[in-house]
Amino acid sequence: LVFIDNTLDAVSGTVTLKARFANADEALWPGEFYAVRITLRTEAAAITVPERALQQGQAGPFVYVLDGGVARLRPLTVDRLLDGRAVISAGLTAGEVVIASVPSNLREGTAVRAISATATATATATAIATAASAPASAPQAAR
Repeated sequence: LVFIDNTLDAVSGTVTLKARFANADEALWPGEFYAVRITLRTEAAAITVPERALQQGQAGPFVYVLDGGVARLRPLTVDRLLDGRAVISAGLTAGEVVIASVPSNLREGTAVRAISATATATATATAIATAASAPASAPQAAR
């Protein structure tokens, strides 16, 4: 990147960037707009769960974990939501089984059993890249 504007366009939600690319085959033309995705940071071992597993209570967000055939309410801190996953900063450890399809009558201490792989999910520690995307605009003619 050669230049990053320090203002955000309030209408489009975009930021102006200027980059320099090798263009030996002349595939890029001056004045055109392109969709880009920039990795802002990567977390090597972020704990994530499916977003649908998150529940909201008076004390904040929580999930139910499967503990010996019993549902246990686990308060947690959600860092952010990204591509259908919730990145958890506190409250879970990698490998815990989270109840992803939560019935409305589920309560702490209820005996449960998984009936399918989609009903539960394992809290995973994976590399998560936080990225910013910009939509493509219609190409403009070179000037």
